[in-house]
Amino acid sequence: MAASGAHTLSLTIIPTILMASPQSPDAVRPSDIQRDKDHYHAEGDSIIRVEQTLFKVHKAFLTHNSSVFSTMFNLPVGMGDPEGSSDDNPIVLLGDEVEDFCAVLNYIYAPPVRTQIQDITTAALPEIISVVKFAHKYAMDHWKEWGLKVLVRLLDDISSVPAEHLCALYSLYHLVGDAPLGDRVIQRWCTVIEEGKFPIVSILDAASACQDQDTLAQAYCIQIGRWENGGKSCNHVRSKTTPRGWPYPSSRSAHPLRLCILIYFVEPMAQSRTPVSSISGCFV
Repeated sequence: MAASGAHTLSLTIIPTILMASPQSPDAVRPSDIQRDKDHYHAEGDSIIRVEQTLFKVHKAFLTHNSSVFSTMFNLPVGMGDPEGSSDDNPIVLLGDEVEDFCAVLNYIYAPPVRTQIQDITTAALPEIISVVKFAHKYAMDHWKEWGLKVLVRLLDDISSVPAEHLCALYSLYHLVGDAPLGDRVIQRWCTVIEEGKFPIVSILDAASACQDQDTLAQAYCIQIGRWENGGKSCNHVRSKTTPRGWPYPSSRSAHPLRLCILIYFVEPMAQSRTPVSSISGCFV
């Protein structure tokens, strides 16, 4: 299951699911690795490491719920102790986060009463996001569908969703391709930012990471609108200075440059009373 000389998991049959980690598993010091307090089960039969945390779980729970884990655990093993047999030779999941794996295990090991969709509250939103993200990557179809149903219920009144969860929700819906709910999240996020209740930096960075030009244009329009309403002009462009009120103190970001270009459209539009939102079509 592992490449020679390194305790890493390699699934060449599913290259887009298990991603390489920037840090070699062997480079992690043993003293940095800890057993998970909730999911290191004494009776478990497989030890898995995510980041610097060890889990001892029942492989049957994973193979039953995931075609990826089923394939992984059925790969031929070489001589010696197989991966997952000890703390010193765990299966290493690359590119995953501890909280995501913990969230999935919390519900896999939970009694049925804890997985009733109608009983899950907004307080569990970060955990449900983690479940869907991990389930999407590892083809855990049942848990992905379950998590999306929970989110539909929790987002029924999207105005009640705490703003700090909107970035994670946006990234998740972009990942799984759920456009209708994703659009609702974007509109809520833009509203919160327009009301000054959340920094605009988060949506700019998230939209850039997802290469989502439409959302990026909406965010730019919000920032330009702020400058218009505050009486700002294009003088900051002509004097080669960063506009006052711009959230990025560093010139390393591409956003100020793009806005400096786009804002040249603003003054002529303002004079002709053209809504600033009309520039979104120029950003492609």
